[in-house]
Amino acid sequence: MKQKPKHLASFLIMAQNQAPSSSSSFISKYSYDVFLSFRGEDTRFGFTGNLYSALSQRGIFTFIDDEALRKGEEITPSLRRAIQKSRISIIVFSKNYASSTFCLDELLQIIECHTKQNMWILPVFFDVDPSHVRHQRGSYREAFAKHEGERFKDNVEKVQQWRLALRHAADLSGLHFKTGEEYESEMMRKITEVISTKLNRPPLHIADYPVGLKVRMQQIEKLMGEIVRQQSTLPHKRNRLWLYEDIVCVLEKNMENDKVEAMMLDMPEHQEMQCNRKLLGKMKNLQMILIEKQVGFLRSPTALPNTMRVLEWSGYPATSLPSNFNSKNLVILNLSHSYFGWNKPLENSKVLRQLILIGCKNIRRIPDMSGFPNLTELRVGECTNLIEIHDSVGSLLNLQTFCAEGCTKLTIGPSRIKLISLEHLCLRDCSSLVMFPEVLAPMQKLKHVDLEGTAIKNLPLSMQNLEGLQKLSLGKCNMLEINESSNFFQKLHMLFPNLAELYLRDLDITILPACIKECNSLKFLHVTNCKKLQEIRGLPSSINEFSAANSPVKANSLTLKLRQAIHSAAIRMFLLPGRKIPKLFDHSSRGDSLCFWFRKQLPSLAVCVIIGIWDNVKPPFIAWFNFYVKLNDIYTCVSCFGCGNIIWTTEDSHIIILNRQNDFQHPLNSDIQRALLTNEWIPGKIMLRIEPQNDSSRLGKIKKTGVYVNRTFSRMEDVRFEDPYAPNKASTMENKLVLLGEAPDIQQQQQSSSFFNRTTPLEPAVGEQPSYTVDSNNQDGAFLDDQPILVPSFAEMQNGKAQKEMSALISEVSIEFTAQSREIDSTESQSRKVEEEEAGLETQNQFKSTMVLQNQIDQRLTRIRKMKEDLGEKLSGMKADISAIEANHSSIKSNISAIKAIISADSEDLQRTSQASRPGDVRMPRALAMSACLSRPGDVRMPRALAMSACLSRPGDVRMPRALAIVTNMGDDENAVRFGILGCANISIKLCKAINKAPNTKLHALGSRSVEKAKTFATEHNLPKTVKIYGTYESVLEDDEVDAVYIPLPTGLHVTWAVRAAERRKHVLLEKPAAMSVAELDRILEACEAHGVQFMDGTMWMHHPRTAKMKEALSDAQRFGQLKWIHTCLTYNPGPEFLKSNIRVKADLDGLGALGDTGWYCIRAILWAVDYELPKSVLAFPGAILNEEGVIISCASSMHWEDGRSATFHCSFLSYVTFDVTVLGTKGCLRLHDFALPFEENLGYATFLEASELDYGKIEPGMWCPKPNEHVVETEFSQEVWMVKEFADLVQKVKACEMKPQKSWPVLSRKTQLVLDAVKESIHKGYQPVQILS
Repeated sequence: MKQKPKHLASFLIMAQNQAPSSSSSFISKYSYDVFLSFRGEDTRFGFTGNLYSALSQRGIFTFIDDEALRKGEEITPSLRRAIQKSRISIIVFSKNYASSTFCLDELLQIIECHTKQNMWILPVFFDVDPSHVRHQRGSYREAFAKHEGERFKDNVEKVQQWRLALRHAADLSGLHFKTGEEYESEMMRKITEVISTKLNRPPLHIADYPVGLKVRMQQIEKLMGEIVRQQSTLPHKRNRLWLYEDIVCVLEKNMENDKVEAMMLDMPEHQEMQCNRKLLGKMKNLQMILIEKQVGFLRSPTALPNTMRVLEWSGYPATSLPSNFNSKNLVILNLSHSYFGWNKPLENSKVLRQLILIGCKNIRRIPDMSGFPNLTELRVGECTNLIEIHDSVGSLLNLQTFCAEGCTKLTIGPSRIKLISLEHLCLRDCSSLVMFPEVLAPMQKLKHVDLEGTAIKNLPLSMQNLEGLQKLSLGKCNMLEINESSNFFQKLHMLFPNLAELYLRDLDITILPACIKECNSLKFLHVTNCKKLQEIRGLPSSINEFSAANSPVKANSLTLKLRQAIHSAAIRMFLLPGRKIPKLFDHSSRGDSLCFWFRKQLPSLAVCVIIGIWDNVKPPFIAWFNFYVKLNDIYTCVSCFGCGNIIWTTEDSHIIILNRQNDFQHPLNSDIQRALLTNEWIPGKIMLRIEPQNDSSRLGKIKKTGVYVNRTFSRMEDVRFEDPYAPNKASTMENKLVLLGEAPDIQQQQQSSSFFNRTTPLEPAVGEQPSYTVDSNNQDGAFLDDQPILVPSFAEMQNGKAQKEMSALISEVSIEFTAQSREIDSTESQSRKVEEEEAGLETQNQFKSTMVLQNQIDQRLTRIRKMKEDLGEKLSGMKADISAIEANHSSIKSNISAIKAIISADSEDLQRTSQASRPGDVRMPRALAMSACLSRPGDVRMPRALAMSACLSRPGDVRMPRALAIVTNMGDDENAVRFGILGCANISIKLCKAINKAPNTKLHALGSRSVEKAKTFATEHNLPKTVKIYGTYESVLEDDEVDAVYIPLPTGLHVTWAVRAAERRKHVLLEKPAAMSVAELDRILEACEAHGVQFMDGTMWMHHPRTAKMKEALSDAQRFGQLKWIHTCLTYNPGPEFLKSNIRVKADLDGLGALGDTGWYCIRAILWAVDYELPKSVLAFPGAILNEEGVIISCASSMHWEDGRSATFHCSFLSYVTFDVTVLGTKGCLRLHDFALPFEENLGYATFLEASELDYGKIEPGMWCPKPNEHVVETEFSQEVWMVKEFADLVQKVKACEMKPQKSWPVLSRKTQLVLDAVKESIHKGYQPVQILS
C-alpha cells in the first residue's frame, strides 16, 4: 500500500477530536487546536516558526497569524474569533513581548477565554526568566515604564490589566527554554508531547505495510463523514473537506468560498470531472491542500489562494506554481512525483520549513536557496535528472535533513558546507558524485551520513568537524580506498570519536586491521558481501553487532575475538558464513534445540546456530532464543530473546551467534528458586527459531545448535551436557575432562604442576590475551577446592627439582596429547564417513539411525577436542614457565646470597637476644618472625626477604615466573579495603577498573542520584555482581562495610560530601581539584583529621613509578645541577558542546573551569619539581578567557621563588591535546610529553627524556653528542591502580592501628590549592601579582 501523506494525520486527529459520543450529538465549537501568541520580531522566523512546523507535523491544527493582521495597533475581529475558537493557547514570552501593546491586548483576550470558556494555556518562556514576566522585571520593567510614561500615562487601568494578565499567565505551569542549554528540537518535542497529551492524542503512525490499515481507513472515512455533516448539511459551509463527494460538490459550484480551510482529495479510480482551473484561487481561506495522487480534472491550476500554509500535491500537473500565487506564507511545500521543474525560482520566504520534491524528473538544478534561511528539511531524492545543487544549500544554518538519494546524474554539489543544525545527510546511490564537500565548522548535531553507492574518492580531513557523527554508511563506494594501506581504519577513531554504526558492504576489503579496536564507541559493524575479506585482526570491545555475511572469512580464525566479545558482555549478535559450529563452543547437537544440566544458578549462555540454504525468502530475518527450565516434567521459559533485522544471502549456510547475558525473568518462578538452593542438577533446554521478519509462518532450517558457557558470569563446573544421573555415564576422569571444572584430589595436585588447574583460565598462545574476569574472592591467585596453591621452596627451584618435575610432566602430557590427537583424527574420519553416507541413507529411510550414530560421535568429538585444547594450552604454559625459571636462575643465586646475609644478621640478633633472654626462651630470627606473624593458620609463607625480592623488584630486574608472582601477590579479600563510589561520572570508570585490579582493594558499593542510573552504570561497565547499588550518596556512607569512598562529584559538591564521609569515618579519595577554594579544602581536611581518616586527592600521575625515577634524575646534582626553570602545559579542545553544557564550565558546579581541571595538574607538577616549596608570588598572564558565567576556560601564569627559580604553566579547553613538562637545571634538562597520561602505559612501560653533559660549543650541524637519554620505566599497573593501591596501603595501616593518617598528602593538596587560588585572584585583580601566604 502506498504510504499516506504525513499530514493525513491532521485529518485523522480531527476525527478523534470531533467524533460524537454515543450519547450525544455534540458538535465541536473549536476551529483550531492551538492558537500561537508571540512577538513576531523576536521569534516569528525562528523559535515560533519551528514550533508551528512541529505542531503541524504532529497533526495539531494550529493558528498562526499573518504579519498583515498585526499592522494595526488593535487586534482585529478575525483574530479575536481565532482565539475564541481555539482549544489551547501557547504564549511564547520573549524578551520584547511586553513592548508590544498588540501582544498585551492579545494576552488579555486569551486570559478572558481561559476564565470564561476554560481555554488551556501553556506559557513558554523563551530566553526570559519567568520571574521577570510575573513581576515585570528586566526588559518587562523597561517596557512598562515606557507605556506608563507615554501613551498610557492617563490609562492606568489598562496598564494594570496587562500587569495582572502577565502575572496570571506566568503563574501557570509552563516550560522554560534557554538558548545554548538545550536543543531547540528537544523543546519542540516537549511542547508537542504536552499538547498531544492534553488533546488526548497518541502519535498516529501510518505504516508502510500496516495490517488492517484499509479497514481502519474506511472506518475513519465513515467517521469523518459524520463529523463534517454535523458542521453543516451543506459541504461548502464546512471548514474541512474530507469526503470525495463533498469536494466534488464544492468544486462543481465554481463559486467563491471563505469557509473551507483544509481539503484532502483522494481521487477514486475511474472517476472524472471538469472544473474551472481558477477555482482554487477563489477559496479565500484555504490553508491546507493534501492531494494523494494525480487528479486528472485539476489541470495546471492558474490560481492558488495566498493564505496557503501547507501544499502537498502528489503528481502536481504543472512545471511551476501559478505566476500570481504568493508562496511566502507556505510552511510546507511537497510536490513529489510531479511535473514540477523548478524552472522559475520560488519566492523568498522566512517561514518555509519543508521543501519535498521527491521523484520530480523535470528538475535539473537546485537554484540559490539563500532566501529560505529557516528551511529545516530538503528532500530531492529520485530526481534522476538532477545535475547540480547550488552552493548556498551548504549554508542553510537551520537545515536538519537533506536527502538526495538516487539522484544518479548528480555531479556537482556544494563545495563547502556549514550546516550546524543538520542531523541527517543522505547521498545514497548518487553514483556520479565524486567529491564530498569540505566541512567548514563543527557540525555536532549530524548523526547519520549515508554515502552508499556514491563515486566519492576520498573523505576530506575536515570531516573531523562532524563531531557528533554516530552512523556512517560507505557500502558500494568502490572508488573510495578503504583498506589497510589507505590508513582509513587508522584515522577512523580520530575522525569520528563517537561513531556507533559503520556499514561497509560490497567493498574490496581484504583485512580488518587491529586498529579498529580504537573505535571505542562502535557498536554495529557490518562488512557484508566483502568478497575479498580474509582476516579480522581486531574488534572493538564495545561491539554489539557484527556481520561478515557472504564473505570468505572463517569463523574458527576468530576464536579469540569471539571469546573476548562474548566475555565483554557487549556483543549481541555475530553473523558469519560457515557450515560448522566454531571450536570455541562447549557443546553442539543437530537441530534447533540443545539439552544440558546446571546447578546453583542459571548459566549465562551464548548460542550458535547453523542455518542452511533457504529458497524463496528475502531478508530481513529475526532470530528467537528461548531458555527453558524443566521441573516436575514441566518446561518453564526463563528467558526469551529476539534479534531482528538480520540480513544475509540465503544461497549458502551461515553461522549466527546470539549472546544473552544473565537476562532472566524477574522474579524467577519460586519452584526454580528453591531448586537452585538444593545444589541438585536441573535440566535445561535452549530452543531457537529463525523466520523472515514479515512472515512468521516460514521457519528456517537450523542444521546445528551450539552453546558456550560464559565464564565471566557462570562456573563451568556447574554446567553439564550429559545427564549426571544416567546409570551408564562415562568414567569420573572422563567427565572431569569434559566439564573442564572438576578439580582432582590432593594427591593428583601434588603430582601435577602447582602452577595450573582446570578451574582457572590457562595462559593463551603467544600473542593472544583472552579477557577473563576472575572471581572477586580469588582475584590474585588460583585455588583448588578453596585451598591455596603453595609456592615451591626456593631450594627446590635452585637445585633443579622443579625443572625436572615439570619436564617429566610435560613428557607425560605430550604422550597423552599425541594419543588424543590420533583419536581425534580417527573420530573425525568416522564423522566424515557418516556425512558421506547421509545422502544415500535418506532415500533408504535409515537416516534416523545414522543421526543417533552422528550425535554419539559429535559428543565424543566435542569432549576429545576440548581435551586437546586444554592439554595444548597447558603444554604451552608449562614450556613458558620453564623458560622463565631458567632465565631466573642467576637471579635466584643472588637472592640466596641476600637471604644468607639476612640470616647471618638474624643469627647475630638471635645470639644477642639469647644472651639477654631468660633461660629456656627460644627466639625466631627477625625475618621469619615477621613472616610467621603475618600469615594465616595453615599458610606456608616465603621469608620476608625472598618475598620482597620477588614482589618489589625494580623495573628492569629479572622477574619471577608469572605463576609464582600470582601466588606471591595473592590478595586477602577479608583485609581488602572496601571502596564505595559516590556518583557515576565518566572518571569513575577508570577508578572502578583500578579498584578491581589493585591487590588490596575491592569495589563494594556504588551510589548515584537514582538506582536506575547506578544499575545502568554497573551493567555497562561489567561491575562485579557483588557490588551494592544505591540510589543516594548518603546510602553509601551509611553502609558500615564501606572503608573508603572515592568522590568524583563536581567540585562544588566536594566540601559537602567529603565532610559527610569523614564524619562517618570513611577514608576519602577525592577527585581533583580538591575544592573551590582553600577555605573549603580546610574544612575537608579538618573533618578528616578530627575523625582519624586518611585523605588523598586524585592526582594519579604522582603514583606512577616513572615519577619516582624522574625525581631521582632531578636529585642528581652531578648531572642536573641546580634547578632554574619549569614549564608545564596541559590543554585539550573538547568542542563547542562541551563549552556550552559540560559541568566543568558551570559556575555552580565546577567554577574553576580549566584552571581546576587541567591547571591543577600543571601546578602540582611544578610543586613536585621544587620539592613542594611554595612560590613567593604568582602572576597570571594577561589574556585569560572566561565564559559568560565567569568560568576560566583558558589561562596562563608564572610563579617566582626568592632564590631566583621561576615557573610558567598554561591550561586550556581551547587548544590541541598537550601534556608537557620541561624542567631546566644548570647542567641538565628533563622533558616528557605525557606527564598526566602516559602514551604507552598499557604496554607496561612509560618513558621520559633526560639530557646532560652536552657542550653547546661543540655541537655540529645535524649532530648532537651526546643525544638525550630516553629512560624506560617498566610498570606492572596503570597509574590509577598504583594510586588506589598506595591509598589502600595507608588505609589498611590506619585500620590496623599501625599508624595515624599520613599528613603529607593533605599538605600537598593544600599547597596546590593555595597556588590555584592565587592564580584565580591574580586574574580577577587585573593580572596583578599575588603573594602566597601559607
